[in-house]
Amino acid sequence: MSSTDVLLNIATAARLFHASDGTGFADLLIDGHRETWPLRSKRFQGWLRQQYYERTWDAPSPAALNAALNALEAQAQFDGAKCKVSLRLAELDADPMAADRIVGPPIAALLVSEAGYSICRSSLRACRTSSRMCPRSAMASRV
Repeated sequence: MSSTDVLLNIATAARLFHASDGTGFADLLIDGHRETWPLRSKRFQGWLRQQYYERTWDAPSPAALNAALNALEAQAQFDGAKCKVSLRLAELDADPMAADRIVGPPIAALLVSEAGYSICRSSLRACRTSSRMCPRSAMASRV
């Protein structure tokens, strides 16, 4: 089995989909909570490398990693659903909601509307953060 095949086998743990602009995403369960990462992000690539290393005690070559990412992007774009991806804030049934999964453990979504707020233990939307955003642990201390 080639390194690319091993990486693609590892990636079956992810639900692949794409945003309206065609960007491929992976939705994974990490430590009991859902995380959504762009396929070309350092976090997803780091996760793939870690999983590969844990299985093989070796690192994938850059060529194998790039070939796997190309195949995963194609799967996300052509076989995966088109989904709305929100950046810490999303809408649910036309009501704005804070969708950052900041409450934990386990991590959950804080739903905010005109009627008040509630905590949802399951993720309703794919939400991601950027490296420039405040860490979730710092946000949780403000709630």
